Amino acid sequence: MLPFKLERTDETLTAHGGLALIAEFTHGLGLRALVAWHLPHPGSERMGNA
Repeated sequence: MLPFKLERTDETLTAHGGLALIAEFTHGLGLRALVAWHLPHPGSERMGNA
């Protein structure tokens, strides 16, 4: 999985600090492969033109 460790700190964190945990979770679920399988690739025009 992602190469980081969690630890407690008193330092100020960014508002996006939790995104790494979401990325780790979705990676573990295999969500990227599911999305690639079920959604068209950019530029494929599989959905047609609007």
